[in-house]
Amino acid sequence: RSAEKIAAYLKLVVDTTGFERSKALSEAGKRDLFLRVAQRWEAGLKVAKKSRLAVFIPWHAAAPLFHQNEDAKALEALSAALADTNTNPLVAKALRDGAPKTLDDLCRIYGVVLAESDADNPHTDKAREELRQILRNPAGPTGFEVEQTRHYLNRANSDRYRKLVAKVDRLIVESPGAPARAMIVQDVSKPGASYIFKRGDPRNRGEKVPRQFLGILEPDRKPFTPTGSGRLELAERISTPNNPLTARVIANRVWLHHFGEPLVATPSDFGLQAPKPVQLDVLDWLASYLIQNNWSLKQLHRVILHSATWQQSAIAAPSNGDRDPANAFLTRAERRRMGYETTRDALLSVTGELDTRFGGRPDPLEGAKATKRRAVYGFIDRYDVAPMLRTFDFADPNLHAPQRPETTVPQQALFFMNSPFVEDRARELVRQISAAAPAERVRQLYQRIYARPPGSAESTAAIAFAESDPKTGWQNLAQALLAANEFTFVD
Repeated sequence: RSAEKIAAYLKLVVDTTGFERSKALSEAGKRDLFLRVAQRWEAGLKVAKKSRLAVFIPWHAAAPLFHQNEDAKALEALSAALADTNTNPLVAKALRDGAPKTLDDLCRIYGVVLAESDADNPHTDKAREELRQILRNPAGPTGFEVEQTRHYLNRANSDRYRKLVAKVDRLIVESPGAPARAMIVQDVSKPGASYIFKRGDPRNRGEKVPRQFLGILEPDRKPFTPTGSGRLELAERISTPNNPLTARVIANRVWLHHFGEPLVATPSDFGLQAPKPVQLDVLDWLASYLIQNNWSLKQLHRVILHSATWQQSAIAAPSNGDRDPANAFLTRAERRRMGYETTRDALLSVTGELDTRFGGRPDPLEGAKATKRRAVYGFIDRYDVAPMLRTFDFADPNLHAPQRPETTVPQQALFFMNSPFVEDRARELVRQISAAAPAERVRQLYQRIYARPPGSAESTAAIAFAESDPKTGWQNLAQALLAANEFTFVD
């Protein structure tokens, strides 16, 4: 709003008349000005011309002629505009006193007369208030709020601004003193309409589409309330007891969580292309049970975990193995390897180091500042997933993954052999049992790691192995027990 900048922007608007955006942007950069501000001045001057705003009557009379190097005609037009009684008297006086001979003179005088009338509070004088409104009106060239300034920065300042905002965001996320918060979705007061995009082009709009449920599931296509976003109505339609698909999908996912394999082989695709489940009656029963129990997932977990099917061993009875070799009817449990998070927590649990506190901020799972809290509180960088997580089939957080893949690769065994994390757990285990006799040490190791006592042969072999190396034998034994399948697989 300084006189110099006002004059500079007025001159830029005239000089870039008819320019393409890229050329106008380049010219603004050369003059250390912001094109967006110049565009606001240009739009404001067009409105002023159309409405014959008193402040700019002389400007519109003379500026175009000065720009066309018709200085004589410009001075004649300026003289006529100053004689016009509609012209703002303060502008008329400034132009008479300044006697502009060029476009630069005209811009300079306008800059001075506008800047002199700029103020935070309104003027009592009508002519001066009219000048103040040019700069202070929210719709005016410089009337935007301070919060909107970031939209008018050049690239260098815009990049600097974004870095500062990112720094503040990190402080909010990482500072121990910052309050707990969560991302939420809030409806706007007046939601916009949706349109069909012809050929997928958002610039080529088709017919307007009212907010409603999926037509294939609700043939009468009853529109949602026009005043809302439709999210509430959509949630109600999805969770209605008359829609069995929702209950089937969540029941199938809970089953997948507990058994490792879903009833419907494609958890995110219940369409006609999905293979028909062998245990369809089980899925329907679980879906009905969920609806009848007020959609309580806790009740669904309980009924599954209390079932004889879930409590089976992975070792099948001989007769069942013959009747159900592929285990399609779940005549036995499937041996399952624990995922990385479960394995990590189990390693900390056997040493008594696992921090079971509830709630709080996420912490790193690896590195110098690695947490000993449960892995569910681990910080996941979706753009830079830790290599160890990928080694144990951690799903890509940027992609939809209804089911984790399960691979067996050498890196997984190397983790238990060479990882400092595993070595530290083995060292801590040995430290805690170091006062006991050899046989008791072995018993405690087996009890802590496998939740069972060792057999006599196991005990003899373990003692011989541990005492073969007085320095690291016991630690190597503990690490070997932690790396064995009995620890990482659930039978």
